[in-house]
Amino acid sequence: MRFTLCALLVCLLLSPLAAQKVELKLDQLKPKAKEVTEQNLEGAALTSFWDTQLTALETAARATRDAKNVEKATTLEKTVEQIRRVAPLITGLYMRTFEFSKEGAYSDADLEPVFRQVRRSGWSHLLGTKDREDRIDIFLMSRGDQAIGLLLVVAEPDELVVVNVVGSVPLADAKEIVSSQIRYDLNGAPATPKE
Repeated sequence: MRFTLCALLVCLLLSPLAAQKVELKLDQLKPKAKEVTEQNLEGAALTSFWDTQLTALETAARATRDAKNVEKATTLEKTVEQIRRVAPLITGLYMRTFEFSKEGAYSDADLEPVFRQVRRSGWSHLLGTKDREDRIDIFLMSRGDQAIGLLLVVAEPDELVVVNVVGSVPLADAKEIVSSQIRYDLNGAPATPKE
């Protein structure tokens, strides 16, 4: 569960980066999962998603400022500004979440069709971390000075989250978002702010 929260946070912060749709060929996991969530957000549904996220972040910023936590409120307000700037450039957000009744119900081999796609298509593997139980992978595709694809995979023994964001954002904006916002440890708690 902690990685699911981390994944959603990363999606919110990084989703303004991308524009290359990946076929999320994971149907073989549906019979194994106790719960499956598929979201394909485009057009009006995507606009509504951004509006909801921005409202939640603005509310959190006000509450945090009222609680006299100015540093955290300022960070939330900057995140709102960044999302407002780049959200119009996003044309699609595709998410798959699988929750399993028991650990080990799926394996890395189940993810191979997705990884094979990005390896064959010229994506850069920005982050890959794996321990005995958990795995996080972030892939980015760029063309010229534009980030044109983002794929996030967060895997736990009993849960899997895969997100693909479609759009086109200048790499400078992508770099700013990554540099200023990835300040969270794997438990989702704010880490020491970057100086």
